[in-house]
Amino acid sequence: MKNRINLTFSFFVPLLEVIFEDQTRKPLGFLKTSEKICTKLEQLYYKKKKEQKKEEIQNCNNLVFVPKVGNINISFTTESYNYYRLTRVDICKKEPIRPFIALTSAYRKWKTKEIDYKLYNGRKRAEIYLSLAGSIKKKVSLEIQNGADNVEEKINQIIKICNNKKSSEKKNLLDSVYTDYSNIYVRESDLLTIIEINQNIQQMLNFDTTSKKYLLLDGMKIVFLDFNKILLINRKNHSKLFIDRIAQTITLVFFLKVLANRANEILDKNIFVDKHIEQKFEFYEYILAVLDPIVYSTVDNLNILSNHYQRVLFTEAAQKLSFFKYTKRLEEKIIQKIKSWELREQVKFLSRDNKIINRLKLKYKLEREQVIEPALKEKERIIFEYLLNKYKSSIDNLGIVGKKLQIPTPPGSVSRNGIRKEIKAWLKKTNCDPTIITDNELKKHVPKPLAGLINKGLVVKKPVKGRITLLFYINEKENYIQARLRGL
Repeated sequence: MKNRINLTFSFFVPLLEVIFEDQTRKPLGFLKTSEKICTKLEQLYYKKKKEQKKEEIQNCNNLVFVPKVGNINISFTTESYNYYRLTRVDICKKEPIRPFIALTSAYRKWKTKEIDYKLYNGRKRAEIYLSLAGSIKKKVSLEIQNGADNVEEKINQIIKICNNKKSSEKKNLLDSVYTDYSNIYVRESDLLTIIEINQNIQQMLNFDTTSKKYLLLDGMKIVFLDFNKILLINRKNHSKLFIDRIAQTITLVFFLKVLANRANEILDKNIFVDKHIEQKFEFYEYILAVLDPIVYSTVDNLNILSNHYQRVLFTEAAQKLSFFKYTKRLEEKIIQKIKSWELREQVKFLSRDNKIINRLKLKYKLEREQVIEPALKEKERIIFEYLLNKYKSSIDNLGIVGKKLQIPTPPGSVSRNGIRKEIKAWLKKTNCDPTIITDNELKKHVPKPLAGLINKGLVVKKPVKGRITLLFYINEKENYIQARLRGL
């Protein structure tokens, strides 16, 4: 009796430097920002819709040549196209989700000379994920006969061969993405091995599954032989699509662990001091968009995992593979890192209007509730709220140039006469009594409500150079003000 087991081997090379390095190859420049990815995907989507002939599918949408992995052109395949349709609604809204879509090569024949036994349907391909990782994936079938062979030994032999190739294949992937990667040091991940077997041949194998962690999902037993070796035991006649989705979901968890580990390393290096502020914003938004488990495990998941069983499996696999430990540490670091920025940078970053940033703002709102509010008189509170609003509006309208948000006057600064001209309209807009503060009160050199805010350290006054005019603005370094503006 002849039986085969299906094997998939893959490893990942994190490409997070794409966001902030200038060496990215021009055809892949769209990977730098989520907005450019959304635009590019729409272009590829419409091109793919128009394709009719096989020759057209092979020859269009070629984005980059990957040297030394065969004559491979990376393209938007039918597989990617079908997946993109699920996530398209949010991508068209410019949500920064960087979906789990890969630009892939066609499969090429793969057979290693070091193996003297027969392998079937051996093939490999290169992939570049929009979630910023390169990957080499190899698939093969292995024949067994009545348990006479030591299958685990044969699998371990193939794993060893694949591991030996990782270093050179990593360089090929980096060479396909960067024009010069001499200053970019990136480790390739461990090799992920997924072994797919039918129940009727399980007894022929030597795998010890008695004490291993496992899951049951609609008749399929998923055994975690190790953190990077997964056994799928098909106990029903599952479709190929179902099996592929199971493998994809487990691969996604492994893939995200690799990215989380790399993101932690980059954050520890504090490299964004010397980078453009938009690159910093894009990198932090990337981490929030890609590495938050909630994105994948809840119904409101932007269709990244469209089926309920995939979301359940993601959560279970993330527990088994300790992914939540990585993300908890990363989330704490992100929250503290953002709080260490200048306040104007924090407010500008948090003003990005998308689902991902809104989740972060909710965390800051909860934190704001724990900060004790200073005791303010009624008119002091009104002027204070007005100046907070003035500050946020000023930042929202501020363009980004270079490494810092720099403007000639402090953001939200306003003269006494400016307050007189604007305060009544602002009070009406906020449904407050416009007569609560009179013109006469604001005609004094330093109006009493402003003097009270200055004495409490909430407002700063600054003379305009060469004039007797004073500018008033909120104190960006005051803890309560920072908590308020983060949580707006």
